[in-house]
Amino acid sequence: MPRRGEAWSSRGTFAASPCYPFNRDRTETQREIRSMTLTLAEANTIVAAAIAKARQLNIIVNVAVCDNQGHLISFNRMDRATVEGGRFAIGKAVASAGTGLPSGELVSRVDHPQVAGAVAEGVSVLHVRGGLPIFRNGQIEGGCGVSGAPSHHHQEEACALAGIASLGP
Repeated sequence: MPRRGEAWSSRGTFAASPCYPFNRDRTETQREIRSMTLTLAEANTIVAAAIAKARQLNIIVNVAVCDNQGHLISFNRMDRATVEGGRFAIGKAVASAGTGLPSGELVSRVDHPQVAGAVAEGVSVLHVRGGLPIFRNGQIEGGCGVSGAPSHHHQEEACALAGIASLGP
């Protein structure tokens, strides 16, 4: 049986688990990586503002906000929005958070550890407009992805921009 702060490995021995919050063997860098940069309240504010912009544009969308490691913080699907669009919104948010670029500007294979980790967990990364990175004090705080506007990715990007702008300067 593993002790607190350890995980049981497939070989029957104890292994340090970077996901377990009470791991005593974690370095300061690992603790820093686990810290969430955006709060839930901030992420929900972004989502609400993006949905308000979508209503103004008369489109139906899914909106996702993730942290700088590509982990989902907040998600909302408007009534009648496609279910599959939710995965696309998350993928756009992850791509932007991991690279610091709008998702539509990614032209090649994503080679960033944060994004690779999220992809390994089953999150698809999309290279389509609609995802924008969230910056604060020159640092990437996360990403906002919007999906669902049929053939109007510029409108999705406008929704993401409105959401991020709701945080203020």
